[in-house]
Amino acid sequence: MVEVEEPPAEAGEATAPKEDKRTSRIIVKNLCRAATPEILRRRFSEYGHLTDVKIATTKDGVSRRFAFLGYASEDSATRARKGVHNTYIMTNKVQVDFAREIGSKEIPRGWSKYTEGTSAFQKRVEKEAAKLESTKKAKAGKGDKADTKAAREEKQRLKEVLKRKKEEAAFDAGLDDMAFLKAKVSTDADGEDDGDQGHAAEETHEGRVLLQNVPFTSTESDVKALAESHGPVVEVHLPTDEDTSQSRGFVFVTYAFLKDAEKAAEGLDGTIFQGRLLKVRLADKKPEREEPINKKKLKGYKKEKN
Repeated sequence: MVEVEEPPAEAGEATAPKEDKRTSRIIVKNLCRAATPEILRRRFSEYGHLTDVKIATTKDGVSRRFAFLGYASEDSATRARKGVHNTYIMTNKVQVDFAREIGSKEIPRGWSKYTEGTSAFQKRVEKEAAKLESTKKAKAGKGDKADTKAAREEKQRLKEVLKRKKEEAAFDAGLDDMAFLKAKVSTDADGEDDGDQGHAAEETHEGRVLLQNVPFTSTESDVKALAESHGPVVEVHLPTDEDTSQSRGFVFVTYAFLKDAEKAAEGLDGTIFQGRLLKVRLADKKPEREEPINKKKLKGYKKEKN
């Protein structure tokens, strides 16, 4: 049986939660272990459009008995917090609070052995490391003889390969000096090309930022309004699926100034946007536009060919 630890209930949980410092993402604590994302979605969807439902689990897939849910708006999250806090989901009375952004000082001090940074977590890591080291030593002891034999065979094989290479080199040396010179010139030229490619690779983002984990319902206008808090925006590109026209969950934003892009990448990463935690980083510069392939014409051509 895997021991499961959940976050402690907050003080004053018997009273209605306060509404200050709202976010569009909530945390639901003291869930029944049998609770599923589908059950939570049915319970919380009445308060607004859900953009994310995630039950926290251990690496073995065991529920840690709390979950994060994201809404498209803070108002929906507030209604859900009021409506579900201290009510029952299945057999358990749950507590609901606003989730905080990654790194926020308002996050309560963790205590679970699954929470990085706690003393319990450190003890668990040390215990697992010691167990792993013990297992490695046991395997090494059993395999000493086999490893020694394998090492001798590998050494002999390498000697034979080296001997064959020397014979081939001696044969090649008697062929043609001009062939060697041509090969040398070709190698030098390749080296120059590699150098040019390395220089080109140094050209990076040029004010372009990539936002990932964006809700599928978000629009370019939504993202632009968020991005403009860090500086003037030149372009917002929201890639969509060619068949369904649905968002693919990530957006490219181009800023007028490089320093604003750098501020945005740092300031927006790990923040909550329409109920989801954003992953933000500087993106590579925009590739040269190529003429798009007309898939309908291509399909028609294939039919004619067949």
